[in-house]
Amino acid sequence: SRLNFVRWETAPPTHEHSPRFLYCCSAYSLLTTGRRAWARVLCGAGTFRLWGVPVSHTRHARCHGFALTAASEAGTMSSRGEGGAMLDIVVADAFTGRRYSELGLSHRSSAKDLAAKLQELTGVVAGKQILLFGPPYTRLDSRKPLTVANKKSIFLFDRALLGKGSIETEDVVLEPSEISVPTTPPASGNLDESGNSPLLRALTDYERHLTFHDQQGQAYLSGAVARAESIQECALAIQVQCDALEAARGNLKDHAKALVRSHDRFRTSFLAQQEAQNKLMESSERDLDALAKVKLHPALAKPGRQTLQDCVPVAKLREWKRECAKSHSAVRRRVDALAEMVQTMREGVDSQLAEVPLSEDSAKLVRNMVDRAAELQAAQAATAESLTKDRETGEREIKETASHLPTSASQSTDVLNACRLLEQLHQHHQTTQVPEMKRVDDQLAECQVAIAKVKTALTKALVSHLRTVSELQSQIRYQGNRLSMLKENAKLQQAAVGELLHVQCMPSAYTACLDEVRVRQQYFRSYVATVDAMADKLAQLCDQEKLRRKHFLQKHGIHLPQNLVAGLNERPLPAEIRARDFDVSVRKLQLGGDDAVAAPLELGDNADGAGSGSLLLTAAAPASRTANPIDQAAQMEKLKLENAKLKAEVASLKATQVATHHRAAYHVPVTPPHSPARGHVEGMATPRGDGAGAGAG
Repeated sequence: SRLNFVRWETAPPTHEHSPRFLYCCSAYSLLTTGRRAWARVLCGAGTFRLWGVPVSHTRHARCHGFALTAASEAGTMSSRGEGGAMLDIVVADAFTGRRYSELGLSHRSSAKDLAAKLQELTGVVAGKQILLFGPPYTRLDSRKPLTVANKKSIFLFDRALLGKGSIETEDVVLEPSEISVPTTPPASGNLDESGNSPLLRALTDYERHLTFHDQQGQAYLSGAVARAESIQECALAIQVQCDALEAARGNLKDHAKALVRSHDRFRTSFLAQQEAQNKLMESSERDLDALAKVKLHPALAKPGRQTLQDCVPVAKLREWKRECAKSHSAVRRRVDALAEMVQTMREGVDSQLAEVPLSEDSAKLVRNMVDRAAELQAAQAATAESLTKDRETGEREIKETASHLPTSASQSTDVLNACRLLEQLHQHHQTTQVPEMKRVDDQLAECQVAIAKVKTALTKALVSHLRTVSELQSQIRYQGNRLSMLKENAKLQQAAVGELLHVQCMPSAYTACLDEVRVRQQYFRSYVATVDAMADKLAQLCDQEKLRRKHFLQKHGIHLPQNLVAGLNERPLPAEIRARDFDVSVRKLQLGGDDAVAAPLELGDNADGAGSGSLLLTAAAPASRTANPIDQAAQMEKLKLENAKLKAEVASLKATQVATHHRAAYHVPVTPPHSPARGHVEGMATPRGDGAGAGAG
């Protein structure tokens, strides 16, 4: 708010202060830019912002108090309040056309703070406010910071005016509708009327009428200024209302475009999807018949299940197809209905955008009224200035004439000449100038009435247009919700009709299934062969290590004390490889036709299945191409599994025997060195020959 008590005066610079020193009696800080200044002034306990205080041409100002250096070298800078840098936000009321600035909002303010401030200024409840900012115009989100709307156009709409109820808009009346003009001359003048001279009374009467005419002129001039300002403000309000409607239309256009674009994409994909679904449902009977022509493999066939058709619920699939056809038609009807609604909405939006709330004639009338008001105000100013000059001229003439009355009666001719001049001025004022000012004032009042009628009609049209925009926005929101629901219905429809696709793809999937079984059987055989090869390799390593250790003990170990190295007499244990069984059911199938499958995985070099490792699963023997009964294959698998178990038991017994031998090998204490020797140290037993050889197992 502007502080009127701060008085600025020009002051010459001193040698102590730079030309940019500014003086202020209560300034906290002062920032200058060119010839204007912005300051934050502390007054008592409150803090006030001083905006646009003019600084003299010499860029020096003085007010009784102390001085602070102005930091103007940093360029244009804005004042900072207690809540941070102030936001440059101006909000325009769409209904009245009034603009609100200097809202006192900072970067820390939120949209809720703006709504509360507007409720205080306009009376529109915060919950009923709709704020659009832009361009492009979008709704101000209370969850976002208010800085997104800084230095942008903001329009306020009252949600209560957009409902379906009737709202009576009052006719616009511009003030002042009437001006107060003096009707009687002042009771007394500047001359002393104590004398009895008729000439003196006549001069006094002329002085009073000249003052009276000047007062009338000033009243008409003040009224002309007020009327011209009201016309200018009304024209600005009309422009604000037009801009607010364009902002609402722009927001409507953006929403309509987004909905139409989303709907067109959905409809294109939906029609393509329905075409594919129609083909699938039309071919469902042929697909079921095709399943009856595919015979099952003997290994898979059972009584009552000889073809692929016997594996599927034919009756349920046909019922499912009928339900899908019904749902298909229902969804298509809803999609077509939505397309019609979108088209109607699009036509409504185009019609709304094509309408002009303010006709060209009305806009031309507004411009003419503004220009006419400026011309009439200038005419009133010229006439008022003439009346003031005539009053000043008459006062000088009366003063000079009155000064000669007491001294010389012979100067009556001069007095009569002065009265004749004053009478001419009086008659010119009374018959020409004052009536002309009254006529000009009436013309200004007519301009007020004319532009007020335009604003009244525009306000009514604005409310109607905004309600239409609101209805179209509601339609867009409703159609957007329906579009989202139809998208979900289309997904469910696609999943439902997709069940029929399984029937169509089942023959090829069945062929691939047979190949997959053969590949898995081959993989299992390669897997078991590789595991057996690994077990044989580990067994060989173990046997080699046993022979090497036996040689060491026979050559060197007998000469060493028993407790020299703990565990020196231990022997390696055979490895035990365990693997979980898998693909049991798949391996039981005897499909034959191994030549038709892909090459097996190369998992090892040794595929004969020989090995001494302990396994939980065994390698399956290759299926015979001549004898292929299921019971014979099962018997072979059983024998192989028994063989693997026996191998595991043998390896376990051998490991137990070696461990027992190690614990009992050396149990006699070492004899002293002076005891008689018999080729080896007494008490050191020779390792037993059994269980030490490579073939002990």
